[in-house]
Amino acid sequence: MRIRVVLLIVFIVLCGFADMAFGAKSNERKPEPRHTSIGLTVDNYGISFGNSRRTNGLRVNFVDDGLVAVNGINVTLWNPKENPGSTINGLAIGLLAPQADRITGLCIGGLAVVADSRLTGVNIGGLATVSDGDMIGINLGGLATVADGRLQGINIGGLATVSERSMFGLNIGGLAVVTSRELTGLNIGGLATVSERSMFGVSIGGLVTVSERNLTGITVGGLAAVSEGSMFGVNIGGLATVSEGATTGITLGGLGVVSFGGLTGMGLTAGGIYSEEDLRGIAAGIFGVYGKLGKNGRSTYYGLEAVNATGILAHGICIRVEETLTGTAIAGLRTKSRMIKGLAIAGALNDTRSLQGLAIGGVNYVRRQQTGLTVGLFNYARNLNGLQLGLFNYAGNNRGILKLLPLVNAHLN
Repeated sequence: MRIRVVLLIVFIVLCGFADMAFGAKSNERKPEPRHTSIGLTVDNYGISFGNSRRTNGLRVNFVDDGLVAVNGINVTLWNPKENPGSTINGLAIGLLAPQADRITGLCIGGLAVVADSRLTGVNIGGLATVSDGDMIGINLGGLATVADGRLQGINIGGLATVSERSMFGLNIGGLAVVTSRELTGLNIGGLATVSERSMFGVSIGGLVTVSERNLTGITVGGLAAVSEGSMFGVNIGGLATVSEGATTGITLGGLGVVSFGGLTGMGLTAGGIYSEEDLRGIAAGIFGVYGKLGKNGRSTYYGLEAVNATGILAHGICIRVEETLTGTAIAGLRTKSRMIKGLAIAGALNDTRSLQGLAIGGVNYVRRQQTGLTVGLFNYARNLNGLQLGLFNYAGNNRGILKLLPLVNAHLN
């Protein structure tokens, strides 16, 4: 999965819009800006009309060019030119787009708000709010909110909210929330919420929520919640939840819960549960899935699968634990494990090399050592230390006709 591709496409589209609206900076040498203005000012304090360099008070200009600083109110009517190193502190209003190196305060643009280094405060752009550096505060863009640095605060883009660095706070994108670093807070993307690093908090994607590292908190994906690291907390995927690391907490997947680093807590699905390492807690499924999972790379059926399992397991079709199953396992058709410690119930077959506890099923097949009780139509144990109740009961370590008995068989060491 290449989240970087998704990030790049969204970022190019949104930044391409900003480039067309405000024009790329030319490398050609430009004439020095003319600073012509009239007004009522004393030592730059007062009211200025025109392209003054510095104003403390009210400044109204047609096109900002070579602006140095405004402390107060700056109103610009047209698309600004170059204003390197400029600052606006207070209220910045642009018929098209107010622009400066740093803007602090309340900034409103008919089309956009643009900062070359930093936006701080309340920033509202009719189409977009864009910063080549950080944005801190309340940042709203009709189509997009885009930062080349960090986004912190309340960040809302009609189509997307995008950051090349981290996001922190309330982050909402009509289509997507995308960051190349950490995503922290309440994160909602209409189609997708995507982070190239970790996510913390409440993260919701209409279709998918995807992190290249860890997912921590409440994670919801309309189709899927996917982590290339670990998942911690409440994890919900309409079709599936998938983690390449450990999954810890409450995990719900419509058709599947998949963890390649172990599952701890509660896992529930209408389909299958697959843990490539240990499973601890409560896990339940109904139908299972067919596909390619695990180390063998072959397509096969998966009901409830784990290497070791401890807790309460239930599945409508089958439970398969590679090594040791400890606790309670209930399957519609079959349970299979190298060792079962506890209670195993299956409609058709309990299959194990070693049983310590109670097994109830149509057939209970203990390949080596049974210690405890089996109840079924046919019970088989190569070595029995306990009791068998069923239509036919075979104990390999009994002698002669006592090996196979109807109704009851026993061998106590």
